[in-house]
Amino acid sequence: MKNIFLTTISIISILSIISSKIIAADIINEGVFVAPGSVVGNLFNNNTIKFGEPAKVLSITGNFVSTATSHLEIVTIGNIPNSISVIGKTFLAGDIIMKFDPTYTPNIGDVFEVIISTEEIMGTFATVTLESLPAGMIWQTNYDTNSTSFKIISATPLPIKLISFTAKAVENEVQLNWQTSNETNSTGFDIEKSETGREFTKIGFVKSEANNGKSNEKLAYDFIDNSPKEGNNYYRLKQLDLDGKFEYSAIKSIKMEDSEIVKVYPNPVTDYLIIDVADFNKIKSIQLLDVRGSIILNENILKNKIDLRNVSAGIYFLKIEDLQGKYVVKKILKN
Repeated sequence: MKNIFLTTISIISILSIISSKIIAADIINEGVFVAPGSVVGNLFNNNTIKFGEPAKVLSITGNFVSTATSHLEIVTIGNIPNSISVIGKTFLAGDIIMKFDPTYTPNIGDVFEVIISTEEIMGTFATVTLESLPAGMIWQTNYDTNSTSFKIISATPLPIKLISFTAKAVENEVQLNWQTSNETNSTGFDIEKSETGREFTKIGFVKSEANNGKSNEKLAYDFIDNSPKEGNNYYRLKQLDLDGKFEYSAIKSIKMEDSEIVKVYPNPVTDYLIIDVADFNKIKSIQLLDVRGSIILNENILKNKIDLRNVSAGIYFLKIEDLQGKYVVKKILKN
């Protein structure tokens, strides 16, 4: 995946930003960003973007990065939603909530184009919540990387009714369980996994228990991932039917505790960073990365003390990888 993180940091948003204001700087939003408006630079959203009025546009001349802790609120007037126009690349994570105009009467195939990007869109929202849904309507999300847009589309229901999906850690494995209350022409479920919550890979398939793909009874399924990574693991189901249609479930995440306790201090750090690892003989490499993912320091000769006196102030990530390829990432603040 290409790197689209911010190259500079000019403004940190702590309180609300007044709507319709033109901001000529890169932004890391840690508070509530009130749109619409225009950002002449990159926008890195760590918290909340909400619109003060419907059917307005937030324009970004640069890259738009929505992190795992971000929240985006969209409202509509009639069939026109708030939207974000990005002249650059877009990276999606976190959650989005869309509140429909209660007076809106939808038709099958109606499209709400929420994000439009001149370059590629990468990642997905962890959760998409739709409020004030018109009765009887089903909505699908579409991450169209060809036309570089994120859309919410009204559609006929997929003939699989998923009523629950859970993930839990059981010793060194992750147990996935889900239930359906109705299946028609159902083929089964692809199980997909991600370490980032953005790019998913198929790790298994569970065949439908419905007789000839059809059932009106509650059916239960399970799947075990016996090789989860340390740290966060993300899972979703791809529900498949005989006609080739599919729909994704919500994303579930599980954090697996580190098998080796790693302590890093002081944090924030000014001069030297101390790394406390149970057994350095099991460590393959230690790397310091900036927010763009570029390697700043590569400690091939392992030691528990790293000199950061010549490293610029900012946010960094310390990646510690063991001989089995497992790794731990620690967020570091350099003063």
